Amino acid sequence: MRVREGIIDALNECKPGKLVALIAPTGYGKTSAFHHSWHILSSNWPKMIHVLPLRSLVQDVVIKAIKRCVPERCVSYQAMIEELKVEGLKVPKSPYLFTRYAITTYDSFLLTFYLAPVCELHRMFAHYDIGLMSVSSSFILLDEVHLVLATEEIGSNPKDEQYKALGVMLATLGLLGGEVKCPLLLATATMPAFMLRFLLESLHERYGVCSATHVCLGTYGLRYFHDNLGGGLVLHDLDPDFKTWAEEYLEKIRTRVSRRPLSDDVKDAMNETDRVLVVCNTIRRAVEIYEELKRYEGLEGLVLLHSRFLEDEKAERIEHINRMLEKKGVKLVVISTQVLEAGVDFDFDTVITEVAPPGSLTQRAGRAIRELERLSAFDKGHVAVIINCSDESLRSACKVYPKELVCAAIECLSSLNGFSQGILFDWRFAEIKRSFVGLLAYCDRIQQVLYSDPLLRLKITRQIPQNIENLINPLGSFNQPNIPDMLRRLDHDFNGSLIREAALIPLYIPDKGSLPVAVFMLIEFLKRGYLVQGESHDQVKLVFLVDDEERVLPVKVNHLMRSPLMTLYQKSRRLHYLTRALRRGQEVRFLGVEVKSSAYSEEIGLV
Repeated sequence: MRVREGIIDALNECKPGKLVALIAPTGYGKTSAFHHSWHILSSNWPKMIHVLPLRSLVQDVVIKAIKRCVPERCVSYQAMIEELKVEGLKVPKSPYLFTRYAITTYDSFLLTFYLAPVCELHRMFAHYDIGLMSVSSSFILLDEVHLVLATEEIGSNPKDEQYKALGVMLATLGLLGGEVKCPLLLATATMPAFMLRFLLESLHERYGVCSATHVCLGTYGLRYFHDNLGGGLVLHDLDPDFKTWAEEYLEKIRTRVSRRPLSDDVKDAMNETDRVLVVCNTIRRAVEIYEELKRYEGLEGLVLLHSRFLEDEKAERIEHINRMLEKKGVKLVVISTQVLEAGVDFDFDTVITEVAPPGSLTQRAGRAIRELERLSAFDKGHVAVIINCSDESLRSACKVYPKELVCAAIECLSSLNGFSQGILFDWRFAEIKRSFVGLLAYCDRIQQVLYSDPLLRLKITRQIPQNIENLINPLGSFNQPNIPDMLRRLDHDFNGSLIREAALIPLYIPDKGSLPVAVFMLIEFLKRGYLVQGESHDQVKLVFLVDDEERVLPVKVNHLMRSPLMTLYQKSRRLHYLTRALRRGQEVRFLGVEVKSSAYSEEIGLV
């Protein structure tokens, strides 16, 4: 496969201590270029770390890397995925990110860099320096940074979560580029120009990190970034083959904005096309639409997919969707959430999405006719994207996204109202003004107002980075930091997570497996009666595996929510002490907070 010129130029500009931002359309080949350029990259850099926002993306990229002939012995992963196989071969986990090509999530990457590898967090003292040195000696690809927030477990204050993630990203890029001089590549399709400029200018001001930005977009996209970014900008027109597809896309593909009930839009789309993807903002909303469509006669290929299915069951559903997509003339409707926003590489005829912020809408719309070679199969005027702005969709969006950004998307899309046959809107190439960069421009105006607050800017550019730097300050002293002190600091300053509102914690379903959720969801699940209680109503049970034997320890929910990492550490240490007293060398593994078996359904997951 030929690697596109703009991507090659961006890769060639990467050097120690420099940050290169690459902006290119969905499906332009950013990840595949990294794999197909493996021999060149591996000759220039001793090892590479590929950081992704979602576990589903980690699994997808691992499979594609091996199929694209990246040597199997070089590939590993680190994420909250129990086991990963490619064509029957088990891919090794690498908690220290030691292999030549390690693929990981932002959560695991940041923990390894700032604290210690996840597998050592139960100890009193850990090899915190090994994880840091492993990261510091790597070429680092930070992929889809804007999607760090686009997970299903965004909590009660998504705006604060976004600010925390931005501050942590600023500090991390500053330390990696300014202090340890790593080569850094930041790849994105939909980061707004204001946000990128804010990040790059803050990096240069606080850490002295130099940067360059390569933009591979159509005419209007190049103009947008040229007008809104500062120096160090390199503009690349779309490659000729992509340009040809852009012309056909603009001629044929249309977008419609709807205020009808979401299920009505789905039913109409099912009558017009074979492959339909429905993206909801919350799991409960996705299940609601799924239950309603189940009653629709003549629909056999209905699949529900979200993050609260067990990994094995989620993998089976993904494999089932792949098989259905390969069949011609078979009706398939997938009801999903943000788990497919930038995850598995599916290709649908029509995407129906609830209203969401501009970046999320662009990612979702990119699932429609992702394989541009299929454009010839569609007639002129095919409505490939439907944005549902019903009252129910607006309410679900505001539960998980900042209201200002949702309203910005609605304001921009208001010009599309009233066109029942759909209207021209460029979601992929940014060749015309009415495109996804127009949505990003609306987003810029909102963020300029929000970030004009001097106290907020101080929090993002000073307070959060200072808290981050305090995590690794002990490296300059003779006193070895211990894990409990570092976990206490992480709990106190970051609520147990460096990029999320709260730490992720696994829920354990007996005889079935574990699935991760944000710790703040425990109170909600306790209210619903999903969790197995301890001796009192405010206790839950933690399940550990000690050499194939389950051990249960009670814990108060408020302790777990207030100090999630430290509470789990203390319980784990207690079991380690007990098992060492019985038999030396036993392995202790945390399975999760015990959930009643009746709370989990193989059909709809944990809702």
